Amino acid sequence: MVTPTVSGVRVGGTVDMAGLDAAPDLRRSKINVRRVQTTLPNPRCENFTEWMEHRPAFPDTVPVMSASARTRGVFHVAGCGHLGVTYVATDARFMGNLITSVTPPLDISSYRPDRF
Repeated sequence: MVTPTVSGVRVGGTVDMAGLDAAPDLRRSKINVRRVQTTLPNPRCENFTEWMEHRPAFPDTVPVMSASARTRGVFHVAGCGHLGVTYVATDARFMGNLITSVTPPLDISSYRPDRF
């Protein structure tokens, strides 16, 4: 992924599935820098910053989609991890089905929160 920013470009696209206490592994970041140097025209890679952040995800990486077990009229969709924007249209369709009591086009029982 390459995104323009005020100060240049942001290059990213790696994921480490590690624990919250795991130290950053920047080896793939260095690979990304090499790819930028061979792909983009005239990149200036001498002054860049490497960083990481924790992204929420469920242990099985499958989101939760369901009606609340506690509060009538409340519905949950969460845990799309790194694919929230990618999943949003599908999530909206399934949640719309749940909210309007329409059977979703697919069985979404594997998305229930009590699977843990």
